[in-house]
Amino acid sequence: MKELDQILVADNSLKASTACFSGHRPNRLPEYGSLKFGMMLEMLRAKIHEVSDAHKINRYITGMPKGFDVLAAEMVLSIRDSGIRCCGIELECAVPFRGHKNKLRGCADKITCLSESYHSGVYHVRNRYMIDNSSVLICYWDGTETGGTAWTVNYAGEQCLVVYNTYDAVQKWHMQTE
Repeated sequence: MKELDQILVADNSLKASTACFSGHRPNRLPEYGSLKFGMMLEMLRAKIHEVSDAHKINRYITGMPKGFDVLAAEMVLSIRDSGIRCCGIELECAVPFRGHKNKLRGCADKITCLSESYHSGVYHVRNRYMIDNSSVLICYWDGTETGGTAWTVNYAGEQCLVVYNTYDAVQKWHMQTE
């Protein structure tokens, strides 16, 4: 497992070439193994390629919560390890606090620890870090007005990030196939 980098603040020198992810937990995603789930993954893969090309993104940050964020990070790793089209693509895991467990930490190119220990606002700090260090947000957000994904999408808008919501495209595809 890689050692945690120092706890640090935003590195704006990489902001223009960085995107991050935010989305719902597993209970609010399409059912695992369903056609809709497969389409969500396919649209995510296509969006990562599109963002890499259109915005010259080669660095992706995940906050590592279970659900869309981990799926997106796994997709970045799959693209990176395939070597097709995306030379130099990197994954950064923004660890909310020292001791936070996640299976992706050993695969990431960089691990950034944002707090020495857990505290009530630690996930908010992580979400702010991801947005403050990115120029693009790729999300899976159903429009609910509360929760971490809603806050992150709204903050990304306030910070003038380009926001791509894959939820809408998945829903449109699903409506056309019913």
